[in-house]
Amino acid sequence: MPRPRTYCKEQALEKATLVFWQKGYHDTSMDELVQATGMSRYSFYEIFGGKKQLFVAVLEYYFNTTSAPMLTMLNNKDASLETIEHVFAHIRDYASSEEGKNGCLLCNTAIEMAPQDEDIAKQMDGYRKKIINGFAAVIKRAQAKKEIKSSCSPNDIAVQFFTLMQGTMVASKAPGGTKYAKQAIDTTLALIRA
Repeated sequence: MPRPRTYCKEQALEKATLVFWQKGYHDTSMDELVQATGMSRYSFYEIFGGKKQLFVAVLEYYFNTTSAPMLTMLNNKDASLETIEHVFAHIRDYASSEEGKNGCLLCNTAIEMAPQDEDIAKQMDGYRKKIINGFAAVIKRAQAKKEIKSSCSPNDIAVQFFTLMQGTMVASKAPGGTKYAKQAIDTTLALIRA
């Protein structure tokens, strides 16, 4: 008779996310992951397969719990400039928080892993495209409402927003960096308003 599982996969993902987020992929050991998740090595390998497979699952879990709610707001048919302002206010507040000092796991991964790992690079590119497309859709709606200047393409502005979002999260890791990120957010939003 198989032993009952005494842990939840989602809880294990949440705990592993924190370890990878704080230490990065390369500086996280299997022992730390086993200890953090509370799983035996056997269960760990049975459920996740290995460190990289767990990391891929962690990235998906992180995206679904942090970025997907933002995309839901951006993809709402009533989203407008106010929605974009709300998204950036949340990003600014998060970057200034204690948790924000770890930066963004997706940004951290893009820097640490994507240049060396084609699978991770593809995963990061997929997330990037979803976020840029979400911004572009709301920018089009805001331009139609005359809230945002129409002199720039929605996709160009969306790429700027994505880059600004990433820069804010990277800046949050440096002392005083969020002050400059806030200025960049405020300036960018002022420049695009109609």
